[in-house]
Amino acid sequence: MATVAQITDALKKFLKARGMTYAALGRCLNLSEGSIKRLFSTSSFTLQDIYRAEWPPLAGNPPCATRQR
Repeated sequence: MATVAQITDALKKFLKARGMTYAALGRCLNLSEGSIKRLFSTSSFTLQDIYRAEWPPLAGNPPCATRQR
């Protein structure tokens, strides 16, 4: 079973591979870029957060990533 650190690492790689920034992820979750950075640095996000981000696996950037606030 993967540890929290491994899951966090995998999510960071997922974002990087798709060119998605913390700011774009923040738009998806209705959070600031700073809040997203804090979630990653403390590994305190939930699977529900990931689900809310509208990430179908391997589908690239979700539509919310390009929305403007």
